[in-house]
Amino acid sequence: MVRKTRSLNLRFEEISIDKIEEILEKISIEIDKYIKSKTPPKTSYDLVLRVDKDHELTLIIDIGIKGSYEEVFNYESIVNDVVNLSRRIFEKEIEKYRV
Repeated sequence: MVRKTRSLNLRFEEISIDKIEEILEKISIEIDKYIKSKTPPKTSYDLVLRVDKDHELTLIIDIGIKGSYEEVFNYESIVNDVVNLSRRIFEKEIEKYRV
């Protein structure tokens, strides 16, 4: 597993659990739209989004996509795109907490 981290210099103690839940819901909705736009009908996926909030804020994304026409659709690329999309949305939503 490859793990990427980036320091965003946030005042994360000001981010409430409710706000984190809103951000995760928004990410989930955008992921669903993206996957449906890039894959054939009846494609299924499993998604786990989580934020760990200790001395830093970490977005954890676990996604698997199962679909047909693997010779036509590059599911690995779609998964990578979903991870990047999630990261961009997360960073945009928490931007106002930047120090």
